[in-house]
Amino acid sequence: MPVVADQRFKVIVISLALAMLPITMDARAKGQASLSLDEARQYVLQLINSDRKANGQQPVELDAVATIAGQQHSNDMAENGYLSHWDMSGTKPDERYTRAGGEDNVAENGYILSYTDSPQHQALSAQQMFSKNELEDAQKAFMDEVPPNDGHRKNILDPHHTSVGIGISISGDEHNRRLALTQEFVDNYGSFSPLPPSIKAGDTLLVAGKLEPGINVYSMDVRWEKLPTPMTLKQLKETYSYSAPEERVATYWPERGHRSGISVSQTESGIEFSASVFADPASWKPGLYYVFIWGLRAGEQRPFVVSRRTIEVH
Repeated sequence: MPVVADQRFKVIVISLALAMLPITMDARAKGQASLSLDEARQYVLQLINSDRKANGQQPVELDAVATIAGQQHSNDMAENGYLSHWDMSGTKPDERYTRAGGEDNVAENGYILSYTDSPQHQALSAQQMFSKNELEDAQKAFMDEVPPNDGHRKNILDPHHTSVGIGISISGDEHNRRLALTQEFVDNYGSFSPLPPSIKAGDTLLVAGKLEPGINVYSMDVRWEKLPTPMTLKQLKETYSYSAPEERVATYWPERGHRSGISVSQTESGIEFSASVFADPASWKPGLYYVFIWGLRAGEQRPFVVSRRTIEVH
């Protein structure tokens, strides 16, 4: 889902509706499960790009790293019978994507197709085979949404997206088939130096990278939330949309004159930048920290997130 922010970054919200469709025995026979996992991913990508083209947007490519994160989440949902942007360990999309090696901005769509009499817990199917009909139904459920509950649709059609990770899982057998689908939309506008998975208060964190030509560094901010904790199925089923944390501990702007901040240099291949972030023990308490890089396209007024990664502070 798009990241929405005012010029002072007061609000950052990712609001995605969740699609869960308990269905009856009669629907089990719908379509022939003839697509392998790789074929199913390509078919979902085709459906996404068909909808984007019909709405005047550029196509997206399949993203390998985001697919790893999406597949992990789809597996967890299919096995445990829930639908949420959180998983059983309590982590959200940004952290899952970061752990998989992602460095850009990600926004998630989630869907599950479950039969009314399916067991709560069931193992992933030995044969991961999918039908075109059930994948088309999932995409149609996203695209048929209407305002104000149209988070999936807006996410699919977001003009900032450049690629997508696709995770699809089947659990159970022919009597208790459950399908979970996760779409992880990615905004790729540069490359970024790796961040450590965790640091200690008092450490200095180097945040650096390069943005593609035409994208300038607008600012960087760091935000805090509590470390994730395991969640029960009841808790997961009570979740809805997810958001980035609002508690900001640091904001950095490009250096100007004697003002320190983000060092920026223009090269032929784009904007290079770096910033040293001091995890001040006076204000950096233990938790999960989100590192945002905001970009601004030449000729535009509104910045957008080009990278959002997480690190733990202990």
